[in-house]
Amino acid sequence: FLRTNLWIWDIFKKAANINFTHSSSEQYKSSLVDNVKRGDEQPGDLIFFGPNVAEIHHVAIVSGNGKMI
Repeated sequence: FLRTNLWIWDIFKKAANINFTHSSSEQYKSSLVDNVKRGDEQPGDLIFFGPNVAEIHHVAIVSGNGKMI
């Protein structure tokens, strides 16, 4: 884990009792996925990155105002 991964894991664990694995691909597979159009994201939404759903390699949290962490 990177420190940021531990921080994100801790937020979700404390706020919603959600356990995420280290792998962003596994996080995607275990999430309740709703496709949202670009620009319709809300703070707290997770954004997954990869060339296709079988190859997710990054995840970010929308923080608002067009920014993510």
